[in-house]
Amino acid sequence: MEGTILITGATGFIGSHVARALVAEGRDVTILCRSFSQKNRISDILDRVRRINLDHISLNKALEGCKVAGVVHLATNYDQNESQTEEIFKTNLLLPLQLLDFAVARQAKFFINTDSFFCKPQFAYPYMLGYTYSKQCFLGWAQNSVAKIHISSLQLEHVYGPADGPKKFISTILRQLMDPSVTEINLTEGRQKRDFVFISDVVDAYLRVIDNGENAKPGFMVYETGTGESIEIRHFVELLRNATSSKANLVFGAIPYRAGEIMNSRANLTALNALGYYPITSLEVGIKKLVKAAQ
Repeated sequence: MEGTILITGATGFIGSHVARALVAEGRDVTILCRSFSQKNRISDILDRVRRINLDHISLNKALEGCKVAGVVHLATNYDQNESQTEEIFKTNLLLPLQLLDFAVARQAKFFINTDSFFCKPQFAYPYMLGYTYSKQCFLGWAQNSVAKIHISSLQLEHVYGPADGPKKFISTILRQLMDPSVTEINLTEGRQKRDFVFISDVVDAYLRVIDNGENAKPGFMVYETGTGESIEIRHFVELLRNATSSKANLVFGAIPYRAGEIMNSRANLTALNALGYYPITSLEVGIKKLVKAAQ
């Protein structure tokens, strides 16, 4: 389809993989970031994308005369690093609302939001309240535009793969397992079940939702994104230890569960299956790729 695809969060974990896949398809990609954003994850594609530093120039001026196909909003503040309330709402509410208004004004075909299983209505998760509330607020406001543009929201399960943030759970455990000086790793009982989905399958989901959005009528859709199966965190960590050949002792139960811990989450793939999405990366293969990339 004619026009550029605007991407926020392209310097992050998931966004970098999505941006790279779109570039590989020959798409016109415009990355929206800030001048001080770390761009090491996308250094290999910087010469093949348009980059706009939103702290230096307005979208209207930067894209004057440029047709916009759609927006993929991946930038997220998870409220995990003592973020100020203002910063959380700027990233999770104000920025996507501004982009949505811009997309509608430019007669773009689609707007894709990124959400997570933490925001599922059945989970009253007390941790990261700033994140969950701000994401819910955006989706509420977005309903005002569903008659003008096709809005999709990908509700991601537990995504893993190369280039994830160093403070994430899997990255932290992997780093400890690969450190020969670490002899013991303290964990919860690990009976929580998560739908662990490899990054390449998540990218496939985004590409399919983008393709669908280019031809869809105005409206709203939620796409739960994962494998459709959940396993205990304990099992995932044990597979990870086996893949690294670590001798570290996994001390399950050394850390208490958080209050209100989500004990089971998995994706309902009905909506994505209708777009031809079927995850193909097994846990064993995904973990092997993760470990290889970290070595």
